[in-house]
Amino acid sequence: MHKITGIVLLILGLLLGPGYYVYTRFFSGDLIATQPLPVDAAGQRFEPVLLRLVPDMQPVGLVLRFTVSHGPTIQPTYTPRSDYRVRLLDGERAVLDHRFSLQSPEVESTPSRVFQHALPVLPVERPVSYRMELSAENEPQMQVHSADVQVRAHVREPDLKLVAAGVALAVIGFLVTML
Repeated sequence: MHKITGIVLLILGLLLGPGYYVYTRFFSGDLIATQPLPVDAAGQRFEPVLLRLVPDMQPVGLVLRFTVSHGPTIQPTYTPRSDYRVRLLDGERAVLDHRFSLQSPEVESTPSRVFQHALPVLPVERPVSYRMELSAENEPQMQVHSADVQVRAHVREPDLKLVAAGVALAVIGFLVTML
């Protein structure tokens, strides 16, 4: 009986914690547009794109999506990683300056893998066209085949108390199944 209770708590916790967080960050709101991000042959520089946003869309979420591949790693403890910087500019003023990394979970070569990275949610107080600039910070260890940005309107911010409660339930569920 303890195992069934533990499994139910574990599943509930995973849905309430990580599941809810992923849903709100990447899938909540309305998909307004998907804009391709053309990349140079070296995979380091992306062409800037214009994003037209209006107050009726707020809060706005931007999700960067990358299709990448890599060869086998030389040192098995280090999987390929690429570091990026994205800037959102209103004229010359930087509204967002965000650095992030994509790291492959695999040491073997991979034909293609899709990564998503959600940027911080943006409030939009007036109609504006932002220029988005994306670039690699160092020599990328993964080859970018394609990239795009999704513009999502009316996104929800994850309630971190709910996420923490879900993680706690999952931990309790795991511990109960081990008894």
